[in-house]
Amino acid sequence: MALTVELDVDELATTRFAVSPLSETVAALQQLGGQDRQAVHEPWLRWARAELARAPLALPITWPLLFGATPGWPEFLVPAPADPGGSIDDDLAALRRTPAASVRANLRRRFGDPPPPGPVADLAADPVAGLRAL
Repeated sequence: MALTVELDVDELATTRFAVSPLSETVAALQQLGGQDRQAVHEPWLRWARAELARAPLALPITWPLLFGATPGWPEFLVPAPADPGGSIDDDLAALRRTPAASVRANLRRRFGDPPPPGPVADLAADPVAGLRAL
């Protein structure tokens, strides 16, 4: 199946292709949470579920950001990679550099204002500490 994406000159000028380990991680969490499931990932999902049954993963801040009333996640969770071969450490450093105003704006678009109580509201109140905790 062919996919056609039409871009104007400005959009094309800001387009780049890069590997983002953090984006892959977010996509994997979405798969584990039952969103955007794809059959090609079933062997990995079986393995991951078995691993998580043995050693559960606690994501008290991240999980509510990924699984709300609407699909998707706040844009700040997956910053654009600085170069094509970046590591997850590079991606996480970029995430931590996200300005507090951007975090709050993303949370408002995703959850409304004020955000729901709990980890999302805590992140909105103190993005710097919240981004480190992510």
